[in-house]
Amino acid sequence: MNKENSILIYDLESATKGSRPDGNKDDFRLFGCYSFKTRKYHFLTKPRQIKQIIMDHKFLVGFNNKDYDNKLLYRMPAVADTDATCKQDFFDKSIY
Repeated sequence: MNKENSILIYDLESATKGSRPDGNKDDFRLFGCYSFKTRKYHFLTKPRQIKQIIMDHKFLVGFNNKDYDNKLLYRMPAVADTDATCKQDFFDKSIY
């Protein structure tokens, strides 16, 4: 797999609970991404599908993902029920 095929560009949509966005409190609504591997856009709501598409890519690209989107993802059951090593690998993939 070449480098380009390893890239996933993603963004999360959420419902803000307070007056300001907070990845530790807001409600997840939608995971939108573009995969260079499949050359397709994906719009997902199921945590296990989201985890799988992330794990299928080596590089994750987004805007403010480390400070917001990844916090929302970390709270999802499909991510939360994995071991610490997998969680670390999952979030270490993010590049900006």
